[in-house]
Amino acid sequence: FTEIGECGVEALVARLLDDDDDQTRKLSILVLRELGPVAAAAVPVLDRLLRETQEDELAAIIMAALMQIGTASESAASAILRRFLTGNRELAGYAEEALKRIGPGVIPAVETAAQHATGAAKSRLEGLLATLRLAEETRFLEFEKFNNDAAIALFVCVGDLYLEYGAISGRQ
Repeated sequence: FTEIGECGVEALVARLLDDDDDQTRKLSILVLRELGPVAAAAVPVLDRLLRETQEDELAAIIMAALMQIGTASESAASAILRRFLTGNRELAGYAEEALKRIGPGVIPAVETAAQHATGAAKSRLEGLLATLRLAEETRFLEFEKFNNDAAIALFVCVGDLYLEYGAISGRQ
């Protein structure tokens, strides 16, 4: 499945739009999830399905696919946020994880939702926003994830140059 490419994504999207059978839809979405970023063209349809479905299991499967598609899923952030706020505890947890994994591009949607929310919803959104911002800040501090000796050596070299010559900003 993972080698079907963009033509396969188009076929899966067409199947999602034309077929009302829940099992067929779920299987198609699971394949899109496995395709990951290659399935970016499916995001608008997945977004629409997430907004329309009342079924928690289908919503969870859709969010898993959006999460695996990655940053291309940023446009679905408001639909995922709706599940974060209105879903049961398990579904809200899936929604939070999806937003974290999609990346920092969802932060503006969370900020907007938090500005318009009140009470418990506002508190939950502000907590999510803090989590997303912290994840973004720490993303740059995890040098172990590079697992690349050349990148680490370059970082050490730049640090040594800084110590020897000082900051270069503002020099003429």
